[in-house]
Amino acid sequence: ATGLADRVVRLERNRGPSVARNEGARLATGEVLLFVDADVELLPDALERVVRTLIENPDCAAVAGNLSTDSHSGTFIGAYKNLYMHYAFRDNARSAGAPYTSIVAVRRAAFEAVGGFVDVLPNEDRILGIDLARLGYRVLFDTDIQVRHYRSYGWREFFAVETRRAKNIVQLHLETRLLGRGRMREHIPRSFVLALALVAAGPTLAVAGATAWPALLWGVPVVGL
Repeated sequence: ATGLADRVVRLERNRGPSVARNEGARLATGEVLLFVDADVELLPDALERVVRTLIENPDCAAVAGNLSTDSHSGTFIGAYKNLYMHYAFRDNARSAGAPYTSIVAVRRAAFEAVGGFVDVLPNEDRILGIDLARLGYRVLFDTDIQVRHYRSYGWREFFAVETRRAKNIVQLHLETRLLGRGRMREHIPRSFVLALALVAAGPTLAVAGATAWPALLWGVPVVGL
């Protein structure tokens, strides 16, 4: 990074992405702060699209982008995760509930108003989105702003990461909905919900057929297909 960047800031120790991003924001001098994850590559027109979207939407506080379909992963589960994120986010509404840090540009005034990123992992980006929405700021999602993701998951790591993320999301839902601390919206494709329902229907039919009505067993291969 030293040979490529105008300036490299070194922290005394690794204190996580939120602390690093906040320190970078403190030292930056621009009106717009651009955050990207460490394992992504900007597509050639990404920055141009970010600037254009912010200019065309002066009322929005931030704009977030998407992963590209040609993101790189050396494993099946990594390729699945990248493609799932691309297509799930691609079908989002124009307004996003979370400024995903794969690539997100935030106006400095809004970023400072909410106090930056909280030092919580994972889902620190979702919390930033909740804080922005609480103060009336709007986050736009533009699927044409894309980065190429370089990440290979092993099965064990994937389940460990997703379990922690899911637990944290449940906590955020409870805080926002039950305690009234802002609002939070998930982006889950209808096709994925349908697929989960079909996966659950298979064992249900099998148990019902084996215990009550054997004819239901004929439905198991149908659900599988």
